[in-house]
Amino acid sequence: MEFRKTNEQPIREAIQALIRTYRLENGIDKVRLSEAWQRLMGPAISRNARILSMKDGVLRIRVKSSALRQELSMGKSRIRELLNQELGKEAVKEVVIT
Repeated sequence: MEFRKTNEQPIREAIQALIRTYRLENGIDKVRLSEAWQRLMGPAISRNARILSMKDGVLRIRVKSSALRQELSMGKSRIRELLNQELGKEAVKEVVIT
């Protein structure tokens, strides 16, 4: 009996290969980051603090209130840890709050 070689692979691997080929990782990370931000921070903070950008591991957050800005500034390392844990990788290296 002769066995044929096939190009079969698990769907997960095929999707990951497509994501790498078309360099979609950053876009997917941004969407996942935005969803994680809203879920982890809750509606009150999400309404008053929003993600401006994510580039080269630097997450920039714009905050409306100076009191909230101060509070979030004190918790930047915890915010980074929570978001990275949610993403499952070290995507956020620094958090900048303005």
